[in-house]
Amino acid sequence: MTQRTEKIDSLVKDVARMVASSGNGSTSNIQRIFEIGYNRAENIAKQLEEIGVLSLPAGPGMKRDVLVRTEADLEWVFRAFEGRQKTESGTTGSIEKQMESILGGDGQDRAEEELDSLVKDIARMVVREGNGSTSNIQKVFDIGYNRAGKITDQLERMGVVSPPTGARKDRNVLVQTETELERIFRAFGL
Repeated sequence: MTQRTEKIDSLVKDVARMVASSGNGSTSNIQRIFEIGYNRAENIAKQLEEIGVLSLPAGPGMKRDVLVRTEADLEWVFRAFEGRQKTESGTTGSIEKQMESILGGDGQDRAEEELDSLVKDIARMVVREGNGSTSNIQKVFDIGYNRAGKITDQLERMGVVSPPTGARKDRNVLVQTETELERIFRAFGL
């Protein structure tokens, strides 16, 4: 994951929407469309990497892949990132409030009917090992690939892992601490 920038640019949401709709996250495209300087466009692109809209470039001079393509997915990314910012700034309960607004109510009914019985154990392993791949979950927990994939999707909805990125469909682990993970569990009534 990239190093976090201090201040979020006021254009980030607008640029994210343009990038998602056009499928082009290049710095020069951002610069041209928004009529801003290259350095500002590059900083915005890095912020879009941080929140999971763009992938990291594969190397110097390589393009970034667009990871989010729909308005609904963008809104989810924005809410997840805003919740993470509040958590980092010391505001307690932000993840719970975020999940409450996403799920409606306290989330317990939805959590009980949809989440796999292994989701808590798998989430802990993913955060501990920093590996959210479906194949790793399948191997470690000795479960079928389809079930592991469904659990990975549940972890994505919970904000534990990112959407699939790159050609290998890797997932970044978004939760860094047990404390953050426990807040998410509480928000889902687990």
